[in-house]
Amino acid sequence: MIQKKITTYSEIPISFRSEGQQIIGILHLPKRKKAPLIIICHGWAGNHLGTRDAFFVKAAREFSRNNFAVLRFDFRGSGDSEGDFEKQTITSMRKDLNNIINQINKINDLNNRIDIEKICLIGYSRGAFISLLEAVRNKKVRCLVSWMGALTGVYDYFAPAWLEEIKRKGFYERPDGIQITKNYINDYSKYNARETAKLVKIPVLLIYGEKDNKIPPSIGIKFSKLVSGRSEIIILRNLNHSFSGKIQQKEVIKITLDWIKNNLA
Repeated sequence: MIQKKITTYSEIPISFRSEGQQIIGILHLPKRKKAPLIIICHGWAGNHLGTRDAFFVKAAREFSRNNFAVLRFDFRGSGDSEGDFEKQTITSMRKDLNNIINQINKINDLNNRIDIEKICLIGYSRGAFISLLEAVRNKKVRCLVSWMGALTGVYDYFAPAWLEEIKRKGFYERPDGIQITKNYINDYSKYNARETAKLVKIPVLLIYGEKDNKIPPSIGIKFSKLVSGRSEIIILRNLNHSFSGKIQQKEVIKITLDWIKNNLA
């Protein structure tokens, strides 16, 4: 559902339905007709604005200035979308992304504005894992970008002490107050990151930072060796998990944009 009339260049609120609940996003439309679509998927406990200084907004505007349509949105249970965060799982996030792709081409006002057959998914942190799951099952997805992607299985990512407490208490509460529930862990364990990686046949760009204290570049290196398609990994010396620093932000945006131009446009 579009909230206002589309002009030649627009940033418009847009909503979708996923299992009866509303998903809220912002769609950036360029002047170009039939523009390829980039979808940005935020990480766990994140939102459509991104990390430091609304990085996703900056990236989306730059991509749109370069003739790509860009959608950034909140998964159910995050940001402005409906749902409870405690009920959010890998499965619910995967369904949200799939429902968005299925619904966006049904919006009449967008028929001549977006080429729904040419999609690039950009996933940040846990959002990269969700993007991966969609990419291997949806032929509309032509390329995949991972920004410091948590492309691992559940037992590779969560500390054993956390998992033991979840098993005992039913949840683990992080220092920031966010709870990791038993339901989330059980759902996550259904997905095998390594086996899924082997199914990837589209081009993949992986960007990691040496200063990232949450998702080490070694995860991307291991993943890049498993994919069937062409993969490229770039490790930036001064990049951390929050995209801190204007120079680092501009570098990530430029590298991503140049790569997408060669693999999607």
